Amino acid sequence: MAGQKIGGIIQLTADMGGGGEGLPVSGSFEIEFGGIKRTVVYGQDGLYHGWTEEVVPAKVTGKLIVKKGVDYQAVAEMVNGIVTLTLSPTFVYYLANAVYTGPKKIDTQNGTFDFEVSGDGKLSKL
Repeated sequence: MAGQKIGGIIQLTADMGGGGEGLPVSGSFEIEFGGIKRTVVYGQDGLYHGWTEEVVPAKVTGKLIVKKGVDYQAVAEMVNGIVTLTLSPTFVYYLANAVYTGPKKIDTQNGTFDFEVSGDGKLSKL
């Protein structure tokens, strides 16, 4: 059974060192909480030998609408930023120490900019 869609209004703000700037979003966004990723390890004997752990950062991905007045170069060069993704009336997701990790390109046919940032994430209910 598929999960219920999360409805609401998405607002995305990025603080790249000069104050928070609202960014124009297009469509849906994905949030990966990050944390510990475990991988099961099997030996050459085919037996279970435990697991390994790797710390993975939280991530927010989606598309921005290309609009006049938005500095996409500054977005693509973001380091130590703060990203706030608000999905009213459900929750707010904060990403501190945000670093831009996505492609640095604009899709001229669709008028979009791929947005991907990683950092320290925290989910808060409204």
